[in-house]
Parts: sequence; structure tokens; C-alpha cells
Amino acid sequence: MKNKGFTLIELMIVITIMAVLATMSFFAFSRVQKQARDAVRKGDIRAVSQAVQAYANDNSGNYPTTALGTAVLTPTYLPRVPTDPSGGAYSYLGTVSTFSICATLEVFVTGLPVWQVSQTYPGGHTVAACVLE
Repeated sequence: MKNKGFTLIELMIVITIMAVLATMSFFAFSRVQKQARDAVRKGDIRAVSQAVQAYANDNSGNYPTTALGTAVLTPTYLPRVPTDPSGGAYSYLGTVSTFSICATLEVFVTGLPVWQVSQTYPGGHTVAACVLE
């Protein structure tokens, strides 16, 4: 009668291959999660930028100052002040004539050290929303 089954070496090879594949897929999934959080950050910054501009339109072209920050935008211009997907807060710096909103990206984009939304509005105001890497 012939023995049917796998040898110990065959089982070890299969287990090793499965471990390598599991490790590779874990790191690939981790990168996708980071990219998704970065997409949320960029969307949040665009939303805050638009809310700040709407605030300025209603307030003689003046942006909320750093002392007021983004809290003055809720609930009229934003339903809530967005928070970073990793639990932190976005950095808002503002004067009456300029503002910037920044956060840190998790995935570095080659050649683009800063992700930025910049626009010049009537009256010569240039606003920038950035994500620092």
C-alpha cells in the first residue's frame, strides 16, 4: 500500500510561500489605506478653503483670523470642522487678507513636496491650502 500525503519539506515550502504572499498583500493594503486617508485630507482642505472663501464673501472680503480659526465657519459654512483621519487636526493660519490650511500626507508624491490649492480672488487676495509632506 502506497502512502498518500505530503512530506514535511513540501508543507514547509507551501507555508513559506503563503507567508510571503500574506506579507506582500499586507503592505500593499497598508499603502492603499494611506492613500485613502490622503484623499480625505485633500477633500477636507478643499471644503474648508471653500467655506473660508464663502465666509470672506459675507464679511467684506475678510478671512477668519488664526484666533477665530475654523470654528467660526460652523455651522453656517461647514456642518463640522473636519479632523485629520488619523485623529489629529488641520493647521489653519489666517489673517484678514490671507489664509492657509495644512496637513501632513502619508504617501510622498515624487517631485511634489507640497500639495497645494491656490487661487486668486477679486481684490487680489491669493489663498493657498496645502498639505505638507
